[in-house]
Amino acid sequence: MLDVLHLNINRLHNKTYKLESELQLRDKVDILCLSEHWLDTKQITSVNIVNFRLRAHYCRPSRMGGGVCIYASPEIITMERKEITNLSVEMQFEVCAIELIQLNISVLKSMPG
Repeated sequence: MLDVLHLNINRLHNKTYKLESELQLRDKVDILCLSEHWLDTKQITSVNIVNFRLRAHYCRPSRMGGGVCIYASPEIITMERKEITNLSVEMQFEVCAIELIQLNISVLKSMPG
């Protein structure tokens, strides 16, 4: 099962350690989606979150605040969907997206006896 966590982080820069501590308390998180990171492109690409890789992001080009990003565990193969990020309109519709390249789903039915 794929576990996805979304947080309105409201300024990621000063909450990285707190976020990492929260993630350690959780059983498992595969995909981490953050809104309101408040960073520019240079800043968001330099943020390191233990056991995660930045896979997609949108940063406001001319105003402070806002922004969205997606982190995934290194084992998950993804592709950034830039055509979706390009639909973003600053302060109106801020979006980024990834495509999961390999998603294995298993179903098990236990037989009685």
